Amino acid sequence: MGASGFNKPIWLALSVNDKDGTKLRSGENISDILPLLNEYKPAAVLINCSAPEAVSTALPLLREAKIPIGGYANGFVEIAKSNLIMSMYLLQRPCLPLTKQEVH
Repeated sequence: MGASGFNKPIWLALSVNDKDGTKLRSGENISDILPLLNEYKPAAVLINCSAPEAVSTALPLLREAKIPIGGYANGFVEIAKSNLIMSMYLLQRPCLPLTKQEVH
């Protein structure tokens, strides 16, 4: 993982489909992440920014990784499609990598 060079614990947060907690918002099965968790060994994996029912569905699927898991569900029903499209646009914008001096 890119953050591993900073000697800090790495927590990975994922967001799942509000209607199907077995899938990431991008459509992949959440179980597809298990080999990556075993390879990179983050300190924890979290399911965030998803409907409560979807978080409850996703968490048991991550137990197989044998690392701490957790979740923090949305307090509203689902993310509006327009917000999801804007988020995808922002994620596609280039960003500059941080130097070790910029990380506190």
